Amino acid sequence: MTGIFAAATFWPFISPALIHGMGSSLGLYFQKFEFNASIFYIVRAIGFWVKGWDIIQVASFWMALCSALMIVALSMLANVRKQNLPGIFLWPFFIYFAFASIIHPWYAVPLVAFSIFSRYRFPLIWSFTIFLSYIGYSGTGFQEHFWVLLLEYVPVYAIMGYELWKHRDLMKLSLVPTE
Repeated sequence: MTGIFAAATFWPFISPALIHGMGSSLGLYFQKFEFNASIFYIVRAIGFWVKGWDIIQVASFWMALCSALMIVALSMLANVRKQNLPGIFLWPFFIYFAFASIIHPWYAVPLVAFSIFSRYRFPLIWSFTIFLSYIGYSGTGFQEHFWVLLLEYVPVYAIMGYELWKHRDLMKLSLVPTE
């Protein structure tokens, strides 16, 4: 009901110019800006290594599609009646952030909230390491450092892998263990 009301109130403002402007903004956000990414930077580096040029204009579409398909698959595998909701909500957020080109520190807030009520603690580690991304700022501008990204993401992915391994007998076909 709320969605119908929101759509009805927004309907008078919809125009080709609005749709074009929103599409351009989203394209700019997802294909031009880069900050503190993880898988995105790995794909970009592989592109430079294999092709010799930045493949991200092409790869960003496939990464978004991969992220969406993983979230849909997870949604189909999760048995909501047998799982705790915070654990179910944690994974789509993490999958999206893993493939995103821009990750600001405050993006981790929902993951931290969901992790508190689930078995997974890797988002809590990320809530500490994500602030390392600010090391790149200086009086002369911004320069991202590879070693900072390693310090930020290696512990997060390592602990996530350990937690998935630890709960593997509980997961069966789902990434969301029962409580």
